[in-house]
Amino acid sequence: MRWMFLAVAASLFSGQGQEERQQRMRLALASPEPRVEELMALRTARIDQALRSPERLWQFVTLPEPFYVERRAAAVQGRGTIPVAWVPRLWRAIGELRREQQRHRWGLKSHPLSAAMNLPSSIEPERQRRIFGHGWSVPDRPIEYPLTREEREQAPWPWQVQVALGDLYSGLIPNTYAPLERDKAEAYLAAVLTMPCTTDEEAQWFVEATQSSSHFKTPAIMAALRNIGVNPALPGAAAQVSGMYADATRLWDDPRAYWIGYAGILNILRKTPHAVAREGAAHQAVHLREAFRDGAELRRPIPAAVILDMSRRGLTPDTGSEWRRLYTYVFSVVAALDEPPFQADRGMSPESPMVSQRVGEFRQWYEAHRSALEDLARQQQRELDEAERVLAGFEKCL
Repeated sequence: MRWMFLAVAASLFSGQGQEERQQRMRLALASPEPRVEELMALRTARIDQALRSPERLWQFVTLPEPFYVERRAAAVQGRGTIPVAWVPRLWRAIGELRREQQRHRWGLKSHPLSAAMNLPSSIEPERQRRIFGHGWSVPDRPIEYPLTREEREQAPWPWQVQVALGDLYSGLIPNTYAPLERDKAEAYLAAVLTMPCTTDEEAQWFVEATQSSSHFKTPAIMAALRNIGVNPALPGAAAQVSGMYADATRLWDDPRAYWIGYAGILNILRKTPHAVAREGAAHQAVHLREAFRDGAELRRPIPAAVILDMSRRGLTPDTGSEWRRLYTYVFSVVAALDEPPFQADRGMSPESPMVSQRVGEFRQWYEAHRSALEDLARQQQRELDEAERVLAGFEKCL
């Protein structure tokens, strides 16, 4: 594998290879994707036929033959045609295409403006593939990423479909900024709740789908995300959840948001079997202190039970090395405090003598403030218990 990497790198940075790459980069800058206005203005008999029903539109957009601009134009013009109940259907298709893309990248080289190198696919593919029930052959040799109108029109049809499905899906995503499309957002999230999450891959799609409603969530969605975070069978999705759960409540303008976020993060810290998810929840706990309302940042109460849990983990040797405990838990605590004993410095060297010093200083701070934190946790327990009852009322993704 090493010789292969060196060979690819040498070709990229040789004089001829570099000049070819620069030419493709210039071509990429000079060949933008079709604008929405252009796609909306394009009319053909095939597009008119496709727009007559959701099923006809779906069949046209996923047709197994190469035609790019007309496919995308139909998808853009038909955004309002696809019912929101089709969210699971769209994600099944998107997921199938992503799975295939990971195997062979449609035989395409990387985009010339991408930092990714044109390394071989990690999985050696069988050239004859079945996609949406149709046969498709992986090209014998990697082909240039399609940049011009002509190249896009002749590009592998599954790649074209992948782009067009993104156009269709964007029409289902609600505006959750101001003004909030509340009815559309509720309908969208209700459709997301019908998506399966029985495998880690499905659960990751579910998490990503919920994030399309950035500033609006529902208790049922937050419960499903919490359930993923503690599910032993969903490690990848649990890691995704831990990185977004607290932030989701920061943007959700609902009086229950803080307490649901508080309860969910505490659940993940205490109950997840996945170390990555637990550490991710600790890193993101600072967002429980933050809220974004009417264009302004607000400061929410200290989540005392979360601070206590992270403090104990930061001071318990069984949790990990001294540096790991400082980096993951101690720094996460001090980042969430109004008057921290010191600043979180995650750029500190793991070998620095300051590691032990900071852990010692934090131990002193914790002993001095533990009683007050425990009092605050008791005061917050009623609201926390109510939020936990709300989350426990939904079994999705358990």
